[in-house]
Amino acid sequence: MRLLDKLAQSRAVVLDGGLATTLESYGCDLNTSLWSSEVLRTEVEKIEQAHQDFTHAGADIVLTSTYQASFPTFKKIGLTDHEICKLYDNAIYSIKNVTHDNQVIVWSLGPYGAYLSDGSEYTGAYDLTNADYYQFHYQRIDALITRGIHDFVFETTPSFSEIKAIV
Repeated sequence: MRLLDKLAQSRAVVLDGGLATTLESYGCDLNTSLWSSEVLRTEVEKIEQAHQDFTHAGADIVLTSTYQASFPTFKKIGLTDHEICKLYDNAIYSIKNVTHDNQVIVWSLGPYGAYLSDGSEYTGAYDLTNADYYQFHYQRIDALITRGIHDFVFETTPSFSEIKAIV
């Protein structure tokens, strides 16, 4: 189901709850530059368990574990494009295995500041050209669309110039 269809048929929808907090409650260490995407890389079964718990709790909308998962972020730790695409596949499979047709799967995308891993995703203390923002976000958006996910959300994007470039 698509996000706009779900929103049109309901007065209220339930969003999944706190992926990072849930993963920490499972004993995952998120103190890395990848945050919850580290778990996607190392313990994907815990990501799947979190999505399953959100589904059982009644979530209408379930976000992927990809806020921090950009090509540049993964390349910083030495992954190839092929390995990055496999992680995106893991993100999709871990969610599709435990959700149902009435739920909406939404790809979570962090801003450029999340890639910097210096807190600037909260302050917007970075400024790129439109072309640079486009280049940063394009690969992720292309990756999600080619994997059948057509709904996505940009979370915690404090830079108006980045928002304009995304739109």
